Amino acid sequence: MTTRIGIFVAAVSVVVCALSGSFRKQRAHEPPAAATTAQPAAPAATSREPKPEPQHPRTAERERIQHENQVIGALNDAVDLHDIAGLRRLIVRYRELDPSDEQGMQAGYAHIADCLQYPGQASRTSAQAYYDLERASTLRRYVRRACLE
Repeated sequence: MTTRIGIFVAAVSVVVCALSGSFRKQRAHEPPAAATTAQPAAPAATSREPKPEPQHPRTAERERIQHENQVIGALNDAVDLHDIAGLRRLIVRYRELDPSDEQGMQAGYAHIADCLQYPGQASRTSAQAYYDLERASTLRRYVRRACLE
């Protein structure tokens, strides 16, 4: 039984190799694709199809959210680069954008900045309190990495 399967596999391999070789030879004699394709026709000047509406129209609220996300991205970059001055400057900017700070992100970034600027038991204790209290914060792992490890 295994001999028959082996012979069958060998025969299929020979056929596949033979076919792929013949296709390569045939393609070598064909002109390049760029020479045979026609240029697409230009759209008619009289065609006045309405442009589709964007999925999310630009509103003041969406602009604010986009700006806040850009500041958060810059904060994350400053943390990765250990840029303490940039981090402190961006925390102030973030506080101006979102004074309520419902998610506690500003406090998390402040703890990270403190740990980077003033490493020691005081910043570690403060960061541990944030880590224990803010169980759902997306900054929790960054506080752990910068302050507690």
